[in-house]
Amino acid sequence: MPRLSMRWIDRLPINRPVSVGKPGHVVCAIAHPRVIREAEEGRCPADGATVNAFARSLRLPILSAIGILDKISRSRHIRGVALPRVQPIIPTWRKEPFDDPEWLFEFKYDGFRGLCYLEPGRCRFISRNGNVLSRFDALADQVGRLLDVDEAIIDGEVIAVDESGRPQFYELLRVPRSASYVAFDILWADGTDLRSLPLSERRKRLQAILPAKSPIISEALSVTNRGHEFFELMCSNDLEGIVAKRLADSYDRRARWLKIKNPDYSQKEGRGGLFNRSPDVIVNPPLRAP
Repeated sequence: MPRLSMRWIDRLPINRPVSVGKPGHVVCAIAHPRVIREAEEGRCPADGATVNAFARSLRLPILSAIGILDKISRSRHIRGVALPRVQPIIPTWRKEPFDDPEWLFEFKYDGFRGLCYLEPGRCRFISRNGNVLSRFDALADQVGRLLDVDEAIIDGEVIAVDESGRPQFYELLRVPRSASYVAFDILWADGTDLRSLPLSERRKRLQAILPAKSPIISEALSVTNRGHEFFELMCSNDLEGIVAKRLADSYDRRARWLKIKNPDYSQKEGRGGLFNRSPDVIVNPPLRAP
């Protein structure tokens, strides 16, 4: 397979960004044979080229060129650009809940925080410290098969629940068969970086790829505006608390996520030295940054 650069396609002004193959490689057959031939002969447009330039380079009418590019952007078989290394947002502590229509208030699930990296043929959970949560590889494989997307980075929590649906943190240490994944954000989907979008839009994108009523993966429970009421519900049911997130925030270091914990939560005891005593629970070879 020739080592050809197809990255110029990323810059063409079509509806959404396009990623073709691994950087610097052609890894598939694009539908139109002339595209392949021109690429093999090195006559791809320069970076920054327009659709018009692309059409002229292939001696095709402009509508035909747009059609080819649309097929490229929609294909589910030509992804493969290395996923970016993402630093998860770490919530800061707040003592009291509050109400605000511009904020989302989310169930704080008691489990292992894990970024879900889905690539063709592989799905992994990565801890916030960059370690692979290999104990949950079987769950990651199940999640990858259920998501309606080829490549993605999703933020969420690996949890285990009891018969009532209440998270049981210590059950996770035994890697139960009942472990599941709760997704609360999506940062990347099929070659498109979603981190600059507001949280409200990212949640819509997340909902669009999640299966309905799955015991394996679900969306985090949340409400808008009613932080006091939601927090009281958590406390009355012996749950860990809530996380408050501004709906207009992008996913970056400037975003404010606030964790508001139930002071009487029964499972908080004995956590202090847990990971120092049992580092093998989550520590594995780190994810290599692309």
